[in-house]
Amino acid sequence: MQKENDLLSTRVRLIRVEKYGEDGVSAISRALKIPARTWENYEGGVTIPARHLLQFIEITGVEPHWLLTGEGERYRARPAKLSFNQRLSRLVSGH
Repeated sequence: MQKENDLLSTRVRLIRVEKYGEDGVSAISRALKIPARTWENYEGGVTIPARHLLQFIEITGVEPHWLLTGEGERYRARPAKLSFNQRLSRLVSGH
């Protein structure tokens, strides 16, 4: 289990550095609304609670499979943003 945590923490740190820079601990911790020291612990191998991990995935766009395994694409392909009217139209039409 510890080895898996270490691998996850390495990948989490890599994404944080890519998205927020080498000094980005305070930025990611603000985005997640957690203390910077808590984030540093996660990068050090402390188990990341599911809520924080899911928020991290959402904020960074990292591909969950890559985060878990290190295999495949690193980031999700983001669909084009739809306007409010387009989203409403899809809701009304059922698509």
